[in-house]
Order: sequence, then C-alpha cells, then structure tokens
Amino acid sequence: MTGVRGAAGALGSVTTPGVGWRPSRREAWLSAGLVFAVALLVRLWAAGQVPFPIPEDSTYYWGVARNLAEGRGIVSDTIWSYATPARDPVTGTFGFFFPRPAFEIWLPLPSFLGVVLMLLTGSTAYGVAALVPAVLGALVPVAAWRIAADLAEERGLAAERARTMALGSGLAGAVWLSLVLPSTLLDSTIPFGLPALVACLLMVRLVRRPPVRLLDVRLVGLGLAIGVSALARNEAAWVGATWALVAWAAFRGAGLRRVIGFVAVPGLVAVAVMAPWLVRDWLVFGSPLPGQAVTNAFSLSGFDIFAWNHPPTLARYLDAGPGTWMSQRVDGFLHNVGGVLLVPGFPVSLVGLAGLLAVGRAAALRPLLVLSLLLFWITTLLFPVATTWGTFLHASAPVQVLL
Repeated sequence: MTGVRGAAGALGSVTTPGVGWRPSRREAWLSAGLVFAVALLVRLWAAGQVPFPIPEDSTYYWGVARNLAEGRGIVSDTIWSYATPARDPVTGTFGFFFPRPAFEIWLPLPSFLGVVLMLLTGSTAYGVAALVPAVLGALVPVAAWRIAADLAEERGLAAERARTMALGSGLAGAVWLSLVLPSTLLDSTIPFGLPALVACLLMVRLVRRPPVRLLDVRLVGLGLAIGVSALARNEAAWVGATWALVAWAAFRGAGLRRVIGFVAVPGLVAVAVMAPWLVRDWLVFGSPLPGQAVTNAFSLSGFDIFAWNHPPTLARYLDAGPGTWMSQRVDGFLHNVGGVLLVPGFPVSLVGLAGLLAVGRAAALRPLLVLSLLLFWITTLLFPVATTWGTFLHASAPVQVLL
C-alpha cells in the first residue's frame, strides 16, 4: 500500500473546488499506462500456461477463426447445439450438416478479433488468437482504475487517499485471478466485458454533464460500445436497459421526450452496428434473434443444449413443477455467488461485496451497479440451469470490476 501511495504521489494531480481530487491529464496517462503494463505482463505470462483451451467454447471460437483465416467462411466443423437448424446453401432447406454456419446463439466478435491476428502473423495456432483476450483483458483493470478515480473524486477524498484507491483498484485488477483467468481464453468474456465497462464510464459522464444535443459524441460513443458488446454476448441488451434506467432516473425532470431521445440515439447506433450480423442470421437461421435463448430458459439439465430426441419445451418444463423450478434457482444462485464471484476471487470479492453497502449509492458506481444487478438476477432467475454452464460466468467481468 505504501508503494502504491509513493508511486501515485509522484504523478501529480489537479484539484477542482467542490469536486475533490481529479487526476491531471499527465497523471491519468501515466497511471493508466502503469496499470496496463502490469496487467499485460501478467496476462501474457498466464496465457503462456494455456497451450490449448479445455473449455469447448474457446475451441469453438478458435475453430471458426481458423476457418475464416483459411478462406472457408464463418463455418464450424462441429454442431455445438441441436436447437437451431441452419439453412443449407445448396438445397435452401433447414437442417444439420457439416460444415455448418457458425454462431446459432453465440456471437462472432471473439473469432473476428482472433482472425485479424492470424492474418497478420500468418499462423492459425491457438496461441496467436489468445493474444486478443490478453491485450483486451489488460484494458479491463484500466477501466477499474478510471471507475475508482471517479469514485474518489465524487467522495472528495484527499489527493493521497484518492490516488491510492484509484491505483490500488487498477493494480489489484491487474493481478486478480477473477480477471486474469478469462484473459487467457479466446471466448466472449473479455470482448463483452470491456465495451460494457466503457459504456458504464460514458453513462457516468453523461449524467454528470448532460448532453445539450442528441448527437452528442458521448451518446454516439455509448451506442458504439453497446453495439460492440452485442457482437460478443446477448447480455448487451442489459447494458442498453441499464442506460434506459439511468437516463430515466437522471433526466426525467427534463421531460419524457428528452429521455426518449437520450435513449434512442445510442439504441439506433447500437442497432446499426449489429445490423449486418442480424441480416446474416436472418438469412442463415431464419431469424435475426437468438431464439435458442428462450429454449435455454426451459432447460431441466445443462445437457439439454445437446438434446436431439427430447429438446426442451415449455410443456415439459411446466410438468416439472414448482419444486424443480425453485431448486433450479437455488442452485443457480449458489453457483453464481459462490462458484463465479466469491470463491475464485476470495478474499477480494468478499471485501468488495461488503464494501458495496458503504458506497453502493455513489453516482460513479450507479451504472455499473445497475448493470451488475441485471446480469446477476436475470441469469439466476430466467436461466438458472444454463447459468451453471457459464451464462453468468462469461458475462461477469463488469460485476468482478464492481467488486
């Protein structure tokens, strides 16, 4: 802690009357650069310990990226799920065949990012693609530093304490297992988490200094962040819902039309980012929306994603009865709290959870807190079985940063 204070004190700051400590531009760049450098070194070392991933989702993303790099298109050589048939390009009928169009429910951003490095290096090895989550994952602790700096400014902390809290948060995130581990795997966790955190930072700035026009660059940037996160995970819908709730709470006094405008602009930008992929899914799978997400809500077992003879249905789910429904949600809750948050991140996660009682109402944390609650409770209550197979885990980076 003393070392963090000493490093922070050498950077310099500016103080604005009434708002407390605020880092100067020089301090901000130096602090962010320090956190990024430490985080990147840790992640590159950790990624080097994973020559090939065990999780099937990482293998799936890498396989599609490899097929893209080899000129075969957005196809997969495996059937990951039997819930969504694809359109046969030859016959035009829907069915299951090899190779098949990829991403019937998952989204393509991890593979798209991985193929860029493959094309640049000329190698389709998994280790090349794994550099993507390592580099992007090193930016997540930088976001944690920035959020902590916003919180320190809001609470009016003295300069030394504020620097210690901000740098301490960033450096803790740089070495914390809960944020390091997903940075070693090519999957959706980091490609979703980073733009979601950027969106939360933009929300704080929009509330602090409300836009005077609808085409404010921050509203456009918020839409881009939501759209990019939507290319990684379907939970981007809850990022948009977070902004709708935050905007209503902050701007409702200015009138409903103004609130609608502030929500509509990022929403339209996000849809524009997603539009090409929605059209592709419509042509290939018959719907622009991931219908399998609804099917997952009716699962009675995690193995239902592979069910061929007896796929999940509403009737079968209703027949299971209230006892099964309640048991599923208890299991999902315990898994998300213990298996995803508390155990892998102990003791930081426990201290962070307790700390929310003290700072949970802070404006600098409000968007992140709202998003975290939506991510946690929607996956726990609506997808209690699927979440034990990774639904909340892969969307949990913003929640980990909050803790």
